[in-house]
Amino acid sequence: MNKNLQEDDHKFLMHMGQEINSSGLEPKRQDKNQKENDIDMEAAQKKAEKNARLSGILFIFDEDVIASLKGQKLQDELDAFRLAGASLLYW
Repeated sequence: MNKNLQEDDHKFLMHMGQEINSSGLEPKRQDKNQKENDIDMEAAQKKAEKNARLSGILFIFDEDVIASLKGQKLQDELDAFRLAGASLLYW
């Protein structure tokens, strides 16, 4: 017991801690944290899978070929450039 606490203070704190534990809030908090961790892990896994897929894309520097790209192929090309650290600003 802390030397600054009186016996009554210690009993009060122990009583409050017991009430908090018996209220069931701690398991709810742990469940919420676990769900948030699962969501974060899923997002990190999806990002890693996308980055692995994009790392296999060959860069296309021919303007005619780039102009003919549409949809997901064009988006993948742009994402691959961003992943490589290229600036997509055109001056």
